[in-house]
Amino acid sequence: MPWPTAAASEAPRLSAQVERMVLEAMRRKDATIPAGWPAIVAAAYENETDSVKWLLDAKADPNAPAPRKANALWHAVSNRNLVMVRLLLQASADPNHSRKNNKGVWRSLLDNALNDGVPDSILHALRMAGARRGVPGKWDQSQTLQLADQTVGAGLLALADDPSRP
Repeated sequence: MPWPTAAASEAPRLSAQVERMVLEAMRRKDATIPAGWPAIVAAAYENETDSVKWLLDAKADPNAPAPRKANALWHAVSNRNLVMVRLLLQASADPNHSRKNNKGVWRSLLDNALNDGVPDSILHALRMAGARRGVPGKWDQSQTLQLADQTVGAGLLALADDPSRP
């Protein structure tokens, strides 16, 4: 259902109206959607591609997080919805979004996608958008390995260059 175009001054009001309408529809479909979720996150969670497109057309923030930090792209990837993933990436959704999992470990969107075994087409779309493994600024496995390479690796190279060692 196309949304009528409006003057720039009316855009924020229309965007809020569209978000309310979609959120109400998602809650009618699934009453367990938590309070505080942005409409775009609820629509992605419910795998409603048309609603996500409608919200993006109304200028909804594709990176709006839910209280536990999942965003629309996170749910689109979890739902294995390539069309929705592409829509969100085209709308500038962050391919490097990260959040803590249930065990308190920071995971990037790409880490989660690889862990969940999503289709290669979604992995390709994420990588083409610049998605990386690991979470910059957090102590994750990739940083630990990089630090080990810098410290242990340098020591091993020094030993290898020492002619007094067999």
